[in-house]
Amino acid sequence: MLCEIDRVMEQCLQEAMAERNERRVLRRKPFFRRVRIARTGDAPVADTVFCRDVSRTGIGLLHDAHLAPGGQFTLVVPLLGRGLEIQCQTQWCVPITDRWYNSGNDYACALTPQSLCLWPAVVADGLHRRVQRRYPFCRPVTLEDAHGSTCEAICRDISQGGISFLHRGAIPLGRTVVSIPASTGENLVARANIRRCEPIGDGWYASGGQFPVERVEELLE
Repeated sequence: MLCEIDRVMEQCLQEAMAERNERRVLRRKPFFRRVRIARTGDAPVADTVFCRDVSRTGIGLLHDAHLAPGGQFTLVVPLLGRGLEIQCQTQWCVPITDRWYNSGNDYACALTPQSLCLWPAVVADGLHRRVQRRYPFCRPVTLEDAHGSTCEAICRDISQGGISFLHRGAIPLGRTVVSIPASTGENLVARANIRRCEPIGDGWYASGGQFPVERVEELLE
């Protein structure tokens, strides 16, 4: 029988896999970066934009304004000490809170030198950062530390052993209770041990937590 943390993790991983299968056939790799949308004309663009994940033909973004499907823009990705400019077109855009949106965007041309430079960096980043496979899992969550202080955050990705977040302000390392809204309407609650919390600019922080289990079953192939 699965313990509570196993049940929560299993449901989250299954939802992450379902989202991946529904939205894109090509495998997406988590690639979290603060990026920028270059302004073109008078078209409204998001002021705060994060790259969520990348595939060989497109890129997933998290941002604070709606992007109209069909709209084209220049995405500036910090890479190798410079800004890599990639022409993109929005395919879909959905709200995840009253302020934040997820979008899926195709490269205007998948064989430009810029897009070809991006994919090896994505692969190298995944190999460097974590052995366990991560699944994009972007949704609002609430974190509560050992002293009862709460923080609103956005989940970035999830693996069989841990979970990562994006939030305003630093959070303490150590035990944290994570409340995750499931697609069923249920509120899933799990414990995580925050192992790192790093500033990424403009008051934003990226953190990562480990699920406190001695052994995690292989839930997904």
